[in-house]
Amino acid sequence: SLTDLNLNSCTSLTTLNGLNTLYSLISIDLLDCLLTEGQVDQILADLVSNGLSAGYANLQVASGVQPTGTGLSSKAILEGNGWTVLVN
Repeated sequence: SLTDLNLNSCTSLTTLNGLNTLYSLISIDLLDCLLTEGQVDQILADLVSNGLSAGYANLQVASGVQPTGTGLSSKAILEGNGWTVLVN
């Protein structure tokens, strides 16, 4: 199973779907990708639904977007489960 996903500086990446099916994903690095606000929110929600603890997620994307309501709630849940979550 995939546990680490590093797409750091993949500036052509604008969409990333299906993370909710990667049940062993404990580390994701999307620094400087061009994801939208909705994508950042969805990635955080997918990580929550996977139910893992003590992970790492770097979502400091080049587009500069920040998580919104749902994404902020997901970020808080992840951090409560021991995750390090970096966002813009």
